[in-house]
Amino acid sequence: MEQIAAIGDMRNETTMFTKNGISIARGRSSDEVKDAAVHLTTSSEEEGFANAVDRCILGKG
Repeated sequence: MEQIAAIGDMRNETTMFTKNGISIARGRSSDEVKDAAVHLTTSSEEEGFANAVDRCILGKG
């Protein structure tokens, strides 16, 4: 499970943050979602998923 990354921006997705190794909230998430995640990425409009993969999963930048 520690090799699984979860990326979300809705409150109902925070439960998956506790079940995996990497939790990433997107930029326009509520404070509750941001607080539940270990990492923060940009919004969907700003290529948040790609940025999360590059920075948080692959360690680029």
